[in-house]
Amino acid sequence: MSDLKPNPAEQAFLNLAYGRFIDLFKEIESKTFWGESPLHRFQRIKDIFAVYSELIQYEPLQYILDAKGKARPVEQELGERLFSFVRHLLAHFPLFDSWDSVTINQQLATWERKGQIHKFLTEFEGKPEIKYRFYDPTTKEMIYVTINFPADYSKDSPILLNSILTEREGVRFSIRLMLGILLHNVEHPESILAELHS
Repeated sequence: MSDLKPNPAEQAFLNLAYGRFIDLFKEIESKTFWGESPLHRFQRIKDIFAVYSELIQYEPLQYILDAKGKARPVEQELGERLFSFVRHLLAHFPLFDSWDSVTINQQLATWERKGQIHKFLTEFEGKPEIKYRFYDPTTKEMIYVTINFPADYSKDSPILLNSILTEREGVRFSIRLMLGILLHNVEHPESILAELHS
């Protein structure tokens, strides 16, 4: 069997997964999405995080993630760590019906082990807010994101996800980080960008 990547099975998976990611990205970025019910929005948000989580298990994408981690600005590293925190929170606590209801505390974050969620909240507890601004070439607009870090994580106080990052800002920020990484793994990224505009 050939070691060339992608093999036929991987190609089939990648086609389906990239297609689903594009469909979800377009739906989330549509003008009507934010008028949908919180439950509907949350399901789509969890879906796009889940598709991305499966895609990044693909070995060539792991090389890209490793390479990106070796030389990046502090702001990009924080953004990726925040994104990883949100991704782990949604994946490991499928207990909520909306972004605004997602709640975590130290006891929940460490119920099984001290993982990524605990590590992020411990490291950034009490830090001042950070504001990001980035240009989105797909919508040709500036997107502003404010990240607020919890003040009382070590006191086991409940922390709402929307107090760290609002739903709309957080999701738009996260899906662009995902897209940027996924575009590194395709031969013709312009075809995906064109699909996002269709």
